[in-house]
Amino acid sequence: SALGVSPYATPDHWVNTYNADYVISMWMGYDILDKDHYFTTPTGSGPRGQLSAYLANNILTSGHGFTKPASVTSVTVERNTLPMKRASEYTPSNMKYSAYFKAGTEPSDTSKRFAKLSAPSGGKSSVNDSSITITWNPASSPSALDTNAVRSEFANYYKAFKSRYSWSYSVFENAYMNIYESYNNSSIGTFGYQIYLKDANGNLTNLGWTQNNSYTYSAPSGGVYQFVVKSAYSIFKSNESDGITISATVTSANQKLEATTNTVCIPVNGTLNPKNGVNVTFGGVNVTSSATIVASNVDTSTTGTKDVSYQITYNGETIKVNGKVNVSDSCSN
Repeated sequence: SALGVSPYATPDHWVNTYNADYVISMWMGYDILDKDHYFTTPTGSGPRGQLSAYLANNILTSGHGFTKPASVTSVTVERNTLPMKRASEYTPSNMKYSAYFKAGTEPSDTSKRFAKLSAPSGGKSSVNDSSITITWNPASSPSALDTNAVRSEFANYYKAFKSRYSWSYSVFENAYMNIYESYNNSSIGTFGYQIYLKDANGNLTNLGWTQNNSYTYSAPSGGVYQFVVKSAYSIFKSNESDGITISATVTSANQKLEATTNTVCIPVNGTLNPKNGVNVTFGGVNVTSSATIVASNVDTSTTGTKDVSYQITYNGETIKVNGKVNVSDSCSN
């Protein structure tokens, strides 16, 4: 500011290119720095690159390669990690590259940006006719999407630089975060859950993705349905979590348990046989003899029409129906 120039001003720019035989250094700039003589980062970037490429392509043409000394080690690292980190199991190939380090200085931490996601838990289901709703407890949110944590780690790593060059540090930090967040938005996406339908052979059919911790499915027919829920990003899928399985049973209209009542005549002080009072069908088939039928108590000490209720259980399902009995001195049954 004392010189009247931008806080982002620089007096010069360097470009260095090299191979095993030659080193080319190109400098452009001013011998003095004042309000009329200074650069910013973009100044001359096009011509710098073009001239450097021309020189390199016409001078650095030998086929000699570098021989890696024993004191240098190669590590596969992940792009856009500051501080630099090793690539993880699920880091995509276009985000990995080999970097060389003096042995003992290579990064030891592995990036968590593409780490396998935590699984949801506590799956449940509810059925309303043919509609199945499954729910689950949310999984913990991945650290890759916590930009505040990323920014904090960046600041801690470069704290010495920040304390000395706060004005340029801010530019550096914002540029890095823009690259980081732009990649997340375009290539990773939002955190949520991938829903699959599992068949009898264990094969999974993708039903869709949701940010919610519930999903509703319309069953095409009756039967037992199994769903698998995995934590997943909306775009990047390789690091999906292990899945939880949620089961639901749908009884279709043609598999319903139904009952109709008969008005049974019972002699005074007689006993009601529950299977005489109802006709039970399952899927249109009469299953009265196989069903478990329990009747409520009926007072048969006096004549008259009495109320009775039946509880019917068959194939794991229970229904209740109400009927009538006729208590009489002239019953023939």
